[in-house]
Amino acid sequence: MKKAFLSLLILLAVTACKSRNEADAILRNMCVAGIEHILPSDMTYKGLNQVTYEDAEEIKGTFRRVNITADLNESGFTETRDFECVFNDRHTMFGLQYSPEIHYIEGEDVVIGYRNGIMVGSSQDYVDLIAVTSGAK
Repeated sequence: MKKAFLSLLILLAVTACKSRNEADAILRNMCVAGIEHILPSDMTYKGLNQVTYEDAEEIKGTFRRVNITADLNESGFTETRDFECVFNDRHTMFGLQYSPEIHYIEGEDVVIGYRNGIMVGSSQDYVDLIAVTSGAK
């Protein structure tokens, strides 16, 4: 009985784990939601040009950086801009739950969140950004 329970626990842990690719896809979707949220009202998100992922090693903890080059539509013209999102890349024990949270987003002229340990933007902007990105998982 004990072996069966342990086997079941291991099976659940292995099957519940998110692969790095699955986790990165979630982070990409959350970053795109953040981009759409911070865009000026006269701009709309059209699509991705390029996405790169890397560990954000300059920040202590388990943080992951998503760099997106996106096509934006402004008054009928397409413009390409770069964005950076950094997430607290949290996995619970055995990977049973994956719950990333945005740390900051940076665009051409906007930064919201904790950048270099300092809150940039208003706390309400950050709370709104967390709500928008968390809903995009």
